[in-house]
Amino acid sequence: MVTRLREAIIFGDRPPGSRLLVAHIAREEHASVATVVQALRELEAMGLIVRVSQRGARVSELSLAELAPLAAARRSMSLLAIRRAAERFTPADARRAETALMEQERALRAGELRTLVPVTTEFHEGLYAAAQSPWLSRSLHVTHECMEHYLARILVGHPGIDVDYSGHREVLDACVARDADEAVRRLDRHLGVLVDFFERLLDAAPALGAAPAPDASPAPGGAAAPHGTSAGPASHRDWAAAELLERILSGELEPGAPLRLERLADLLGTGVFPVREALRELEALGVVEHVPNRGARVVEPSPEDLADLVTTRLALEPVVAGHAARAFTPADDALARGWVQRHAEAVAAGDARRARAARRELHFTLYRAAGAPRLLTVIRPVWTRAELHAGRDRPGAADDDTGALDELRAACAAHDAPLAERLLTARIRG
Repeated sequence: MVTRLREAIIFGDRPPGSRLLVAHIAREEHASVATVVQALRELEAMGLIVRVSQRGARVSELSLAELAPLAAARRSMSLLAIRRAAERFTPADARRAETALMEQERALRAGELRTLVPVTTEFHEGLYAAAQSPWLSRSLHVTHECMEHYLARILVGHPGIDVDYSGHREVLDACVARDADEAVRRLDRHLGVLVDFFERLLDAAPALGAAPAPDASPAPGGAAAPHGTSAGPASHRDWAAAELLERILSGELEPGAPLRLERLADLLGTGVFPVREALRELEALGVVEHVPNRGARVVEPSPEDLADLVTTRLALEPVVAGHAARAFTPADDALARGWVQRHAEAVAAGDARRARAARRELHFTLYRAAGAPRLLTVIRPVWTRAELHAGRDRPGAADDDTGALDELRAACAAHDAPLAERLLTARIRG
């Protein structure tokens, strides 16, 4: 079902902005409501849909405003991944990439659009897998899902158009030669050609060009969802996920701790169903894992995991912050100031939970200002897993980094993108 819905979204059978009602899809697919809900959750994690209620979602919008930061984030992560991949490239990696490239060339000759788009992504992700960076690969996968939506829109709207894929062979040859510098140069050139191509054609596409509606953001002090967004009153699932996440980040639920449904339901004073749904959401965010025959447990982070996270965040978040600074509005600044103030108050009160929530909401207020809602889908799991590491290192701490947070806000308010990028880079490096 996920594959069918994904293809229908990417190729426009379910156009941007169209509603996806759980009950309707269940009837169409002859599936249970629970199965449809799980499918929508997976599509949401890909950035292809936006959940609007417990009853359904809508297909993510396409816009030129989103394309620039999305492409920039992809470029930054891809260049890092291809350098690491080229340094480690093996004959097995080469065979896998060659197979994908041959299938791409066959689909291109045959005009098989619905094969061409996914196999192009398969080629790129096959290269990046050689980087041996799970978080970088995961973040690039979601970014590619989003970019596929744009690419398919172009190809469907311009049948017969000639897309230049020659750069793929050049990048693969450099990887096979283990020439990391050349692989980076060739991939950068290839991605630049594609971005120019996207912008030229999307600018002329009908019903495209307006910025997508941003995620709703709570006012300072409002109830926040567990990963930096809030969309109106929280459902029981959202509330349970937020509560469980906080107990995990605070260390109350320790790394490796088993997460039994009945016990957690008693702990939260709620039913088993919202707890089960909450655990699935936290699993998607990377702080809970399912162990076969044992159930769910809190993830046990490792030093290697932290190093991978830092590498991924450095390639992703400063780029988004730079775009946010260029687009920052007085309304964004007012909201950001509120979160800085809430952080200061929480630190003064020694309230680590409120300080952590305010810090998270400030950063996501900045990222949201970049005008690329899908990038929030990429950032959320990385950010949340990083919070898990930080909580382990500083249990119960309400760190007074209010000054640094306000400095980052001020850089965005001044539209100083280079400074915003430098400040965020320094924060991530710690």
